[in-house]
Formats: sequence, structure tokens, C-alpha cells
Amino acid sequence: ETKKLGESWKNKESKKLDKRDRLNLEMKFHAILRDSESGNQDGLEKDQLLKLFRTGYNIDITDVLFDKLFNLMDCDGNGTVDKSEFAVTMCFLLHKGSAHDRIDLAYKLFDTNKDGSISKREFSDMMSAILPPKLKALLSVPAGKESFKKFLDRELAGELLKFYEEMNELESKYKETGIPTTIAQELVNNYVAVGSEDQVNISAEERDRIIEAVGKVQAQDGDKVDFSVFSHAISESVDMLERGSVVRFKQAIRRPPFDLFTNLAWEIAGLKPKEPMTLKAFRRYAEKTPNLFNFLDELRDELDFDLRNSSFKAFNKF
Repeated sequence: ETKKLGESWKNKESKKLDKRDRLNLEMKFHAILRDSESGNQDGLEKDQLLKLFRTGYNIDITDVLFDKLFNLMDCDGNGTVDKSEFAVTMCFLLHKGSAHDRIDLAYKLFDTNKDGSISKREFSDMMSAILPPKLKALLSVPAGKESFKKFLDRELAGELLKFYEEMNELESKYKETGIPTTIAQELVNNYVAVGSEDQVNISAEERDRIIEAVGKVQAQDGDKVDFSVFSHAISESVDMLERGSVVRFKQAIRRPPFDLFTNLAWEIAGLKPKEPMTLKAFRRYAEKTPNLFNFLDELRDELDFDLRNSSFKAFNKF
């Protein structure tokens, strides 16, 4: 069934492919085969295409995302990409096919089995690959903040995010004028002091420095503590989250029953829990997080490719 759906998609896209574009890409396809020294002269295997992306294009593409791209290319599911599949998919990736925006392209990448809809498992796999690794960006993704908080609660590590969010709020109010001393002392009592209810895991040196700085202002009857007193503690917390919890969160998204992120995403898209995600529903979700699919623009830029130009820089390096 998947093979039939893939062939149907390829045939539909093939009809829209410019003759000159097709010829140009098929020539490049045969050039890759020659350079690859492969015994198979009819199709490119997965490892050959991965080498093309990472060595020819110099693209630092993740294994998960490359798996999705290869699955999109391998329309008949036989484990190799022939010249027709290569030509059609490359044009499609570069918006030369029927997908005129990155949302449609992302939907095709998510739809691993090419059945025209996205399951929670397919959605979870792809989101695990493309969710931003930076904390601030992750928290801006619809369902990202709530799901990450839920994950941190499981890890018993919610205090780091709580501290980060409170400091963000205080920064907007007091970065220029300084934090009122009473509030600064509350921060010490709640997050910094050893044994505090939400003690954050910062270095002992940083902990002592903050306590000393706030205490010094109080001893001088000062009414403001410079916001920078807490800046390094914020950086330490963010770094700890990004190197640890965010990485584990993205891995956890891919594990059964695939509900850590998807349940909230399904609600945002207006879907019932057991419904597959249609293109219309996917667009509803994507509209709320337009920056999430910037990776497609970045991928396209790195391909450095113009079908109507004789220069194909990536292949010239391969």
C-alpha cells in the first residue's frame, strides 16, 4: 500500500516537472553514480545519499531528518533512489513541485508511510528531530512549554525552569533600574540558599557570590540589587537545561505511547485524540508556530542550487 501511494505521489509530481529541470537533475544523478563507484548503476543507496548531503553539501543533517528525506525520495520503497525519484524529489524539496510553501513540504516529510495523513508516531518522530535545542525557542513552540514542564516534573527538575521564567519576568521590569532588595532576598530564599524549597543546581561559588552580593546591599541599607548579580546563575541554569533536560525531552517525545507532546499538539490542531492529522489540521498547528519549520528554509539555502543555472555547487564538490 505504501509503495502504491509513493508511486502515485511521484507520478503526480513528475507531470509538473519542467523538462529542462528533469534532464539537468538526471545528468547530475548519473554523475553521482559514477563518482560513487557503486556496483548499482540504477539507483542511489541510503549511505550514498547521506554522504552527498554531509560531504557534497556539507549539511549537518540529523539521522532522523535524513531518514525522513530518504523515505520521501524512495517512492517505491525498494531501498534505492532512481533517477526519476531523485529528480522529482529534489525539485519538490526546492519548491519546484506542487508544494509551494514549507508547510506542505513539512507535511510530506512527516507523512512517513505516504498515506495522506500523519499519525501521532509520525508526528512525534519528526518533532523530536526539529524542535529547537535552545530553551527560549523551545518554550515559544505551541505545546512545547507545557510539554517540557510536564517532562521536568517527571524528572523532578522543575525548579530550574521556574527560576528561569521568574528571572525573565523580573528582567523585563528591573534590568535597568535594579531588583528591589526585598525581591532579591526572596530569590535567594526561594532558589539560591542551600535547602531552599526550589533550590537550583548552580555552582557553590555562584551561590555564595549571590548571597554575599545581596547581603552587602542590605547591610548598606540599599534598596536595589543590580540585575547582573543573578545573570550568571541564569546562564548556568539555561546551560544545564539545554545540555541535559532538553536533550532528554526530545528523546522522550519519540517513545510510546507518543503522548508527551502530541496530545497538546492535537488539541491545538482541533483534533480528537485518535484522529490522524490531516493537512488542514497540520496547517492550523503550523500557523501558530511559523518559525518551527525554518529548518526547511535553511536546508534549501544550504543546497545552494538553481535548476536553471549550469552551476550546481554542491555536486561540483562531491
